[in-house]
Amino acid sequence: MFGVAMKPTKTQYFFASAWPGRIWFTSIPLLFAFGVGRICAGFLDPLAGWWDFIRFTWYVILGALLGFFLAMFPGWFVIGPLCYDRERKNGGPFKIGDTVQILSGPHRGRISRVYSAWQGNTLRVELGASEKEEFRDIFSPDQLLREQRAEPGAAPNGGPATRLGNSGVREGPPSVS
Repeated sequence: MFGVAMKPTKTQYFFASAWPGRIWFTSIPLLFAFGVGRICAGFLDPLAGWWDFIRFTWYVILGALLGFFLAMFPGWFVIGPLCYDRERKNGGPFKIGDTVQILSGPHRGRISRVYSAWQGNTLRVELGASEKEEFRDIFSPDQLLREQRAEPGAAPNGGPATRLGNSGVREGPPSVS
């Protein structure tokens, strides 16, 4: 054990599992598809015949694709700052030697050390030889939580510390001679 285990919040788990990006890149295309469908329903009757149904479906699919590609540009300005903010709230920026807890994936909850910076803004964490060889030890900073260093004698739950041996202080009031 490298440090005192922190209890991550539900928000930290939410951001570590990439849900904001999934929601963004799903909802924007669906909104575009819905909008195109509403517009096309004004001049096409998809239930009246096959040709109108095919054209309606084609326009809705194009609307969803347009929504996906249009969501990319503003996504950098929405999702990027959210991930950067989450990295800061999780204790980042991280550097080699930092003790971290993994917040997502099969190693969720595991405490380890950062041993290398990787491509982009990702980090490699000590997980074992097979994970290292197969590159399964790479995490983005919002998937990691900085662990507090344990002080000698500190209780693991933040309670009162235990006494470390003889400190030279005697029990009782000082004696008068």
